[in-house]
Amino acid sequence: MSQHISTGIMVTRESLRTLVTPPEALRQFTAEAGSYLVIFNPRPDNMKISIIPCKTREVLKIVVHLTEFSPQTVKNIADIIYDLKISTVHTSGICFHEKECCYEAYVEAQGGEIAGPIKERFSKVPQFKAVDLEIIKVS
Repeated sequence: MSQHISTGIMVTRESLRTLVTPPEALRQFTAEAGSYLVIFNPRPDNMKISIIPCKTREVLKIVVHLTEFSPQTVKNIADIIYDLKISTVHTSGICFHEKECCYEAYVEAQGGEIAGPIKERFSKVPQFKAVDLEIIKVS
């Protein structure tokens, strides 16, 4: 039996409103999960959609606004997530313009319980400007 690298379907713009995940794509998930985080990541000419199995029914989205990325900044962020024993689901980082960078993470954590320590710890990261937190729950 051959393995598929990906599954592709063609749809119209209108049918995107009611997009159904093909059964063969669902079978590619090796672990049964009670919920899935779906991330829509717009790009200049397309959109990447990620579907990530989760153990919890809610995730916390963390967006850290920075003046720049440096190797030390990335290490500090990784250390905070490790120290707080946060299970990371998805991370990314981007610099939009000079002096405007963001680190984004989706983590499996109870938002209300971890919000205070996250804000306090991230505020001490060099190049820190602000942090935004958003709880995303299964609807």
